[in-house]
Amino acid sequence: MFRIRSFSSLTFAGITVACAFSGCAKEDTSAGDANCSPSTELCNRLDDDCDGRVDEGEDGQPMTRDCSNGCGSGTETCEKGYWVDCSAPAPSTEVCNGQDDDCDGFADNGFECSDGDTQACGIDIGTCEKGTQECGGDCTWGSCKGDVEPQDEVCEGSEDEDCDGTVDNGCTCDDGDKKDCCGGVQIECDNGVWPSCPAPPQETCNGQDDDCSGVADDNLPDSPFMDDEDSSGADDCAHAYTEPFMAPFNEGQAPKSYSFYLVKPDGSEDRDFFSFSTFDTTDATCAANTDYYECFELEVQLVKEPDGADLEMCVYDIGNPGPGTACTSYEDKKCSNEGGNPPNVVRIGYEGGCGFFDDDARQYVLEVFYAPGSAQSCDSYRVSIGWDADDPQPNACSF
Repeated sequence: MFRIRSFSSLTFAGITVACAFSGCAKEDTSAGDANCSPSTELCNRLDDDCDGRVDEGEDGQPMTRDCSNGCGSGTETCEKGYWVDCSAPAPSTEVCNGQDDDCDGFADNGFECSDGDTQACGIDIGTCEKGTQECGGDCTWGSCKGDVEPQDEVCEGSEDEDCDGTVDNGCTCDDGDKKDCCGGVQIECDNGVWPSCPAPPQETCNGQDDDCSGVADDNLPDSPFMDDEDSSGADDCAHAYTEPFMAPFNEGQAPKSYSFYLVKPDGSEDRDFFSFSTFDTTDATCAANTDYYECFELEVQLVKEPDGADLEMCVYDIGNPGPGTACTSYEDKKCSNEGGNPPNVVRIGYEGGCGFFDDDARQYVLEVFYAPGSAQSCDSYRVSIGWDADDPQPNACSF
């Protein structure tokens, strides 16, 4: 059974004969097959020229032909009906060597430049002149050579020394003119240009605008006006300042006083928060009468207000000492000028128990702030803190 790619049929004496017109049988046919019509041999796994061989060249070996890519020319071979193994050079990664390694038609592409290339550099405006830079062996541009660079503008009336396209730009004064700088210093016009003013004086807390910012007592130095702030500078209970109050206030201890400033260096309104704790010292009477009560009282007094300012205070009883503070979950809160506290004094009573294992230690947060409508001041204020208890008693405390 032979397979023929195209045919027509003729009838002779009642017998139909199939005749091939083009194409040949598959590989298993031979030159002796009656239905094989020779044609040009192609790379297609067929015996196109009907010589009993498949995909062969004139020398009887597998067919070859020319091939090429961006890197050059070569030959490829017909194998099982397909052209394979082109011997043209293969592309490689482009490196800085003046060669077209990746065979895309460009040497050293992907780098700033190709070794030995040159280009103009600089500007040629005013008194400036262009120079030349050369590409080095690392395919990067070298420094600009032979150029004339911009200089400071000289107020002489004809040259553009800074090469910005304008003659004598920046000449804003006449030589000999004088003007005042911040701090009372005068400067004199030199060659049509004002020299720079010296740095303004540092702002001090004196009600004056020392640094000429337009606002008095702003931009103050951190010390001493930030000595009563948490390191973050945040004004809230969670960032209460603790440094002066690391040791707890003991029962019976004399009150202690501290000076601080209610000032922000940027001039904004300040609020101070201080966190401290108190400690219960168990005495013999309390130890012997474990059903007695101890009546503690915390007293915080504003013993000095800043000149020209009115301050207020609030004290939060946070409870037993622990890490962090939480004014939102306080057990008690008292403020000056309310709830029986006289102006500038806050008193909070606490009923404790007796016994060696009874812990009456407390955590407090003091808040100091300007009263509504008060002016701000850079002067210091002073607070006194004391914590004490009456003798243990059998009756509950009354505050």
